[in-house]
Amino acid sequence: MKCPQEFVFAANYLADMARSRSLEFFRGEIGAEVKADTSLVTIADRSVETMMRDAIREWFPDHGIVGEEFPVHNPDAEYQWVLDPIDGTYRFAAGHPQFGTLIALARHRKPILGVIDIPAMDERWFGAHGWPTVHIRQGRRSEVRTRSCTAVKDATVFFCSGIMWRNDPMAVWNGMHGVNRLLDGDSYSYGLLSSGFADVIVDSGMKPWDFMPIVPIIEGAGGRVTDWQGMPLTLDPASRW
Repeated sequence: MKCPQEFVFAANYLADMARSRSLEFFRGEIGAEVKADTSLVTIADRSVETMMRDAIREWFPDHGIVGEEFPVHNPDAEYQWVLDPIDGTYRFAAGHPQFGTLIALARHRKPILGVIDIPAMDERWFGAHGWPTVHIRQGRRSEVRTRSCTAVKDATVFFCSGIMWRNDPMAVWNGMHGVNRLLDGDSYSYGLLSSGFADVIVDSGMKPWDFMPIVPIIEGAGGRVTDWQGMPLTLDPASRW
């Protein structure tokens, strides 16, 4: 089923709003705090998510919302928006431009639409069921595809910081002997993979707002995303990332 155009428009408009708001805070006073789970949060995280939640409730009052900073809204809805207002908060707090906003839409708890927006670098990847995955940079829009790579030894592999939560992260690192291995992280890497600049991304310990947006983008570009057991990723707890 093709993702309705109204949802495509809404997702990109949300990304535009979030970009404008996050850049108001970038390299300014962000009021960084450490949360109970020891992760970092800023005024920008809460402000951006609040703005997106308010817009979704106005446009789609029957939809649900799952976000990083606030409780779930309408959890039994057919359609649920999944939001990460500032992906890469540590980078954001350090003035690093490689932070993003992640937006997904799930239907019956399965991702059907995803946005990776990188405000400070003016880049965006968008993917949805029935739509080609596109990359937009400085106003220029192009369809993207993952590249063909049949062996790990020939691959460019990104290792994200989540692998440090594995019992033996060095075993993960040593088990992926690609031709080019990089320690990178956050959503930008997934955009690069969908554009054919990488072949494998290894991550762990992700939350739904981290992985739901990347699924339609990468799959729409010809790639595949699974959990550590090779199963599809959904909002259900059975998805183990």
